[in-house]
Amino acid sequence: MEEVKRGEQRTYVCAKIVKASECTLYSFQKSNGTFEGNKGKNKFGYSVIHDDGFRGWIEKEIFERMFRHLTEEEKIIIEV
Repeated sequence: MEEVKRGEQRTYVCAKIVKASECTLYSFQKSNGTFEGNKGKNKFGYSVIHDDGFRGWIEKEIFERMFRHLTEEEKIIIEV
């Protein structure tokens, strides 16, 4: 393994399979009990469930850069 200097930036890649559905930040917060008033009514994104059960919300533009929908063939291969 190569030696890395403390604080040195490196390039990483992440591959994850998640379950997700489109929603506003407002509706995500309401459904998870983290409601903060009317904040987020016009913030669109995805409610995401990770394989370890962690639930989170990701802004639409960020989510769509990070993830793509699995094809039917890929679903069979990974047995989702």
